[in-house]
Amino acid sequence: MRKHFLEDITFLIPVRIDSIIRLENLLLSIDNITNYYHVKIIVLEATKYNNGILEKLIKRKVSYLFYQDHDDIFHKTKYINILSQEASTKYIAIWDADVILNHTQIIDCYSNLLSGKFDLAYPYNGTFLDMSYIIRSYYMVNKKISILDNNKEKMNLLYQASGNIGAVGGAFIIDLNKFNEIGKMNEEFYGWGLEDGEFYYRSINNKLKIYRSNGPLYHLTHPRDLNGKFHSYFQTTKSKCELLKTIES
Repeated sequence: MRKHFLEDITFLIPVRIDSIIRLENLLLSIDNITNYYHVKIIVLEATKYNNGILEKLIKRKVSYLFYQDHDDIFHKTKYINILSQEASTKYIAIWDADVILNHTQIIDCYSNLLSGKFDLAYPYNGTFLDMSYIIRSYYMVNKKISILDNNKEKMNLLYQASGNIGAVGGAFIIDLNKFNEIGKMNEEFYGWGLEDGEFYYRSINNKLKIYRSNGPLYHLTHPRDLNGKFHSYFQTTKSKCELLKTIES
């Protein structure tokens, strides 16, 4: 199949590999992009030591960065901002390490951004679906998006931001200059939760023109550890306060 060239986008994927399932999910997510596009991808792994495994598995497809980090909490917003400094393209795609979508939704966003009518694009319609382990296993073997499309009713709906805007996490593509102008990701969000909603509302407050593609975003399920949920009452409260502060500003 003929691949499209996306010269003006760099995909940025921060990750902490804490299980084989997380590793498998990342590889599936990368393939979901590289099977259809010639595009720059940078993966940043942050963990206690570099065992070399991830770099060996992905080095032919992506650029790899390693940051030694002894903190049990994965400070995702910080690493997204570090990754953004590595990009030299007009647009960056902030991508979770465990998402799958119909590849046409990426080119749809890319075309609309290139038109100059939009600054920020979400490559899905706000429906973010968590597949079961059974569906995930079936997708791993076949790698066909039709498997996911045909089993949507068996999946659970993930994160909804405040109001009726639908989910805003998992993946977005943005003009790099605009990303910098509005302050990048908010590093006050330490660990999992609510940072994507805060970024969305901050984008609205700064009058960014936002586009949403049709079609859902699929989440490759995985066990939930400290970095898949709120890890303390203090963190929960602080994250909610940061979100409300932006919504009400």
